[in-house]
Order: sequence, then structure tokens, then C-alpha cells
Amino acid sequence: MNQWYKISNLEIPIQHQKDIRELIGDALQLPADDIAEIELLRKSVDARHKNRLKFIYSAAFRLKDSAYKPKHPRVTEYAAPQPPEKDVVLNFDNRPVIVGFGPAGIFAALALAEKGLQPIIFERGKMVPERITDVNQLWEHGILDENSNVQFGEGGAGTFSDGKLTARNQNYFTGEVLKTLVRFGAPEEIMYLQKPHIGTDRLRLIIPKIREHLISKGAEFHFNSMVSGLMIKDSKISGIIVNGDPISAQQVILAIGHSARDLVRQMQIDGVHLEAKAFAIGVRVEHPADFLNTTQFGDRTNFSISGPADYKLTWTWKRQQRGVYSFCMCPGGKIILSSSQAGGLVTNGMSNYARNLGYSNSGIVVSVRPEDFPPGALGGIEFQERIERRAFELGGSTYNAPAQHLGDFVQNRTPKQIGKGTFRPGMVPVPMKQVLPSMVVDALSTGFMVFERRIPGYIENGLLVAPETRTSSPVRIVRNSDTGESVNVQGLYPIGEGAGYAGGIVSSAADGLKLGYRVKSR
Repeated sequence: MNQWYKISNLEIPIQHQKDIRELIGDALQLPADDIAEIELLRKSVDARHKNRLKFIYSAAFRLKDSAYKPKHPRVTEYAAPQPPEKDVVLNFDNRPVIVGFGPAGIFAALALAEKGLQPIIFERGKMVPERITDVNQLWEHGILDENSNVQFGEGGAGTFSDGKLTARNQNYFTGEVLKTLVRFGAPEEIMYLQKPHIGTDRLRLIIPKIREHLISKGAEFHFNSMVSGLMIKDSKISGIIVNGDPISAQQVILAIGHSARDLVRQMQIDGVHLEAKAFAIGVRVEHPADFLNTTQFGDRTNFSISGPADYKLTWTWKRQQRGVYSFCMCPGGKIILSSSQAGGLVTNGMSNYARNLGYSNSGIVVSVRPEDFPPGALGGIEFQERIERRAFELGGSTYNAPAQHLGDFVQNRTPKQIGKGTFRPGMVPVPMKQVLPSMVVDALSTGFMVFERRIPGYIENGLLVAPETRTSSPVRIVRNSDTGESVNVQGLYPIGEGAGYAGGIVSSAADGLKLGYRVKSR
């Protein structure tokens, strides 16, 4: 087969629409027809010069003339990512049990089903349609179902999110995650956009299709099925407790997400090896979308072509060596109530595929470390819960969120007016210093001044809503790096964000795929 090549940094102004084949041909000084095949690898927006935005492309291509070798400073030979060699092969003699049907559980189930295994899946929450009803009850009436909410239910926390599909590590498994999502209805553009996203509206359609596919492969689903504990005998898994009843199992894949605190507490009692890990907490910051669009891209940009503006901000507070950074940016989205425990308040960001609402928001968070928490593996959970309970009480114990104008926050003024925003059921003026630990408040105060220099008007136009506490799991379920198995419970396989080995949809899904990849086909 002809050699594939990769060409990088192909630039074109966003208003000048041009076929990628022509762009490559122009760069190589070859007729476009000489290019046999093209795979678009990356498309990003260069906004360094406002009102003169460019699209930047990278692409793989193959020429019709296999003897011709293109000579260009930005052309290299290319080979698609390949799966790694298997150092360890796992034998699952029985039907594996998967606890949780978020991204990690979904993709572990897909990988196992393709190998002829028929996983049994237990999910404490409900299927997507019923789950939507429960979430709307919380947002509109402040009625929380602790097992069916933004955190728990079919699709996991990712179902009610922006559906961002970025990952720090671009490899074979992350590529397979994106290909699989396209196969079940995601737009093909997620394969090449620098900052791909699906949107919660499309995720709600894709996830039930995956469930139906898994059923056709012999998978078995149990929704409204809360796993409250593990059955462990002689350091081996022997089953799980589901809705109070014992269920036998020899291989249990834990894909529980970062909010299954009750099960994590029980695992500590049962002797599963856990350890505290660092994470981050802070606030959601909301701005009018028009402000960010014009500030970032310029007032003469065609936003229907460029898409809405986002930002990535980071700064290190050297006094305490803490990072302050943007997290989970949601252009054209809204801030949502994401609580899963009665008496606690949590926020997150969400947007649909179109990202066309009038506001944009991002988490601005501060890194926290185990030494900041109460002692023990579960100290981070206690730390989160204190903040969430305090926020709930300060909001009036009705799931209204504490909020403060960003200008009032940095000037240490008592909030009086908070203006409009997207959070529902409502917001209450509360100083952030009453909600968050002083070290976080201090880091945010200085960090916002730095961000103001990078985006003028950021403070004047910003609204803070708190708290953002569940950026990632504060606990790691320690596992063997070769097998993925718990270091002290044979047959237990912790995966994804709740296990402390991923952060976000793609990395969690990839972690599930990696486990399935190790398992021997039946």
C-alpha cells in the first residue's frame, strides 16, 4: 500500500472556505487530483489576531503516485496509532459484572461484548428518559432523587455536561473512543476538531443506542440497582450487594464515577486499599457569551463560522504552589445544579451541541492536596462534603446557589446584586469567603486579577456561582499497573474517574477500553 504522509499547520482565513484537498495540493505544488486519499487529523482556530481568525489544519494523505515522495518542511511519514502489545492477558471465566454505566462502564462493556463476553451491568440510577425527568424535578422544584440525578444514571455525569471530548493523551484508545461515538451517532467532526464536543442533547440520543447494541450482544442491564458493598473472601471478590441482596461474581469491574461516596466508604470498611489524591475546587464563572466572543475573537468575526469563543486560563500561586485554572469551559451553555446528596450543593457546566445560549461559563478552580484534608484515605470526601453542606445552608437550604458578582469578590465587598444568570432554581447573594476555604479564596482573588490582564473586562462582566467541588475523584482505588486489578482484592477491577485514574469522558472511556483490551476473547 502507498505510504501515508502527514502535513501540519495548513492555514486559511476562516472566511475563505477551501477544500482540504486543494489546500494540500497548493502546499505541495501538486494538482489536487494527484492526492488519492485524505484523513483530516486536526482542525483548530487561531485567534491570536482578532478579526483575522484562521483555521489551522493537519491532515494525513496518500498520493496516487507511490514513487513520488513529497518534499516539504511540514510533511512527515505517517502511520495511524496502533494498539499496544499485550503484556498481560486476563481470563474471565464467568460473565463479568460491571458496576456503573458512565463512560468507563460503557466502554468496558463494549470491549467485552465484542470479545464474546456478556457483561452484567448494574446502575444505581435510571435510564436516560426517566433520569431527565428526575433532574428537571431538582432544577425546577428542588426535589432530589439521590440515586437518579446529574451524577447517577445511564451515561453517568457526562450525560449532563458539555460533552467535551478532549484528552491529554492522544493514543490508540482515545481514537477508538471517538470512532465508537461516531458509529453511534456523534458528528464525524469530533474525530478532528481540536476541542471536540457532542453536547448533552446528542449524548442523550447516543447512549440509549449503545445500550440497545449491548443488549443485542447478550449484555444484561439492571437499572435502579444500587451496589452498596462488595463480598470479599480470602482477598478475592465473591460477589456484590445489590439493593440489599447478595449477587455472586468472580470478576467485578468498578466504574462508579467520582460521586459514589457511600460505596467508597463501605469499601474502606471492607478493606479495599484506597488512598487520598489531589483534586481541585472553586467556583463557576459566568459571562455573557457576546462579551467573550468579541473579546476573544473580535467584533467583526463571523461567529457562525468560527463557533463561540472559549478560553483556557492557568496561573500558579507561588506562595503555596497551587494551580489556579479554568476547568470544563462551556461556551453558550449554562451552570447547572449537580447535587447527588441531600443537604449538599454542587455546580457544574452544561451545553447543547449548538452552544447557542446567551451565556458562557467555566469552572475556575484551585488545586488542593491531601495535606489540606482531614487525615485518611477519605479525607478529601469529607473536605468536599463540608463545603457542599455549607453552600446548601448559605443558599437557604432550598438548592439555591451562593452567588457573587466577580467585581465584589475581588474587592472584598458584600454582595448586594448578582444580576442575571443561568443557574436554576435560583441564586442568593453570598460572599464566596463564607463558602470556600480561605486558601482557595486567596488563590482565586489573585488569580482573577491575573486573568483580568489576559481578558480585559473579565472581572467587570463576571458572576461567580459556587461551589465547584467535583472536578475529579479525591480518592484512588489502588490497582496493579499491569493487570488493572485491585492490589489487594483479586477479581476487582477499578476503572475510570471514580477509581482515580481518569478525568473526563474520553479518558474514562479509554480506561474502560484498555481493560477490555486485556481480556481474552471467548
